[in-house]
Amino acid sequence: TIENRGTLTIKDSVGNGKIKAVSENQSAYTMINDITGELYIEDGIIEAISNTTKVALESYGIYTKGAGVVTLGKEDSEVDVTYPEVIATAKNSTGAYFASAEGILYYCDGTMKGTKSSLYLESGATAYIIPTGYMERIEKQMTEYGEYVVSYLSDERLVELTIDGKTERYLTILDALDRIPTDGRLGEIKMLGNETLLEIAKIYNGQNVSIDLNGFIISRNEAIEGYVYGFINNGTLTIKDSSENKTGRIEVSSDSNVSAYAMYNATNGDLTLNGGTLIAVTGGRGLYNESSIKIKFYEGIVYNANNSSMEQSYMDPDNVVTLENVYLKQGVEEINGREYRKNYIDVTPNVTLTKVDGTILGFSSLQAAINASDDGAVGIVTLKENIELISLITIGSNKIIVLDLNDKKVYKISDSETMITNNGNLTIEDNSILEASTSFISPILPLCATLI
Repeated sequence: TIENRGTLTIKDSVGNGKIKAVSENQSAYTMINDITGELYIEDGIIEAISNTTKVALESYGIYTKGAGVVTLGKEDSEVDVTYPEVIATAKNSTGAYFASAEGILYYCDGTMKGTKSSLYLESGATAYIIPTGYMERIEKQMTEYGEYVVSYLSDERLVELTIDGKTERYLTILDALDRIPTDGRLGEIKMLGNETLLEIAKIYNGQNVSIDLNGFIISRNEAIEGYVYGFINNGTLTIKDSSENKTGRIEVSSDSNVSAYAMYNATNGDLTLNGGTLIAVTGGRGLYNESSIKIKFYEGIVYNANNSSMEQSYMDPDNVVTLENVYLKQGVEEINGREYRKNYIDVTPNVTLTKVDGTILGFSSLQAAINASDDGAVGIVTLKENIELISLITIGSNKIIVLDLNDKKVYKISDSETMITNNGNLTIEDNSILEASTSFISPILPLCATLI
């Protein structure tokens, strides 16, 4: 409807004024703020509508190119959380879209709404919240066109922090994390509402942090140099969810060419999952572990999915600690048309080991079962589930292993064709499948091996 390359101010002196773009067969753009345009939207409604039944169509209330600058609302002493309203309706729509790293948004008043996203910032683009003591809140709203993502300004203190028995409330989880000391004292955070992170949430070496999601969502969608991080943990961090329905989650979203991590457990990170869901909703990793400290996984779900820059993968069970008699499971789930690999906890083992004396032990991983077999004695290792291997299986020189596939499948999706290196005595029973990405039996390097 309007393309701005100069300086444009939009006001609404009466009320209910609207600028609108409607398209049945094409994507709709109400305001294009081009290259060096300066756009001031003080009041009114900016609305874009495309056909909501056509998946390929998108719509944008404001689409900013280059070094365009948008000021939403008026920089004054009052905050209007409703107007101006920037709304986009389509199968895939974004309220305000900044397509360049040079774009800038000054957020003073109003709301942004879209079916895909309320606000998208290209990696490097910047959004400033002008009113002191306010932050962007994001929530979901159901309408006749489906579910909208809605951004608005709020001064509600929805993060509770307890240190040394003293409890205070803060506007954001970033504020609360800044108050936690680096001397190992526990800082307990409890979420009282949803929050969209405007920066990466970082836990530093020496900090000891517990976060109770309490049924709420912590999200982030802003990329920095091709990456989206929700949390980066370099300290001691526990995630839990005390809500009855266990709906708490940490999620990130991005374009398909961006590497996304809901939780990045860095070199010094000590992470415990005691509830909650970790997910990259547009593909990527719910959890990536760079630390030598094993993840303590007691409860919760971790989702990983493909995008154009990342391959989906399960967590490595040999780098995970679970409670006694519970196991790290592998599963596949489709969410909004995207296939995810998910890890979760269950009481049924993936592999069992039967020792010579008849003792039967359960394990999460094939390697752990092999390692637990007694040297020089026959250990019968039985698959109870199909297993995707994350790393190479090695059988030591003192092991005597009978691998019973039990009508299950062991497979590996990687460039390596080798799945098992045998330096001991290996017998493989059953007519089931050992397969690599090329769908044939991977090489087994034997000293003494029998395939039955």
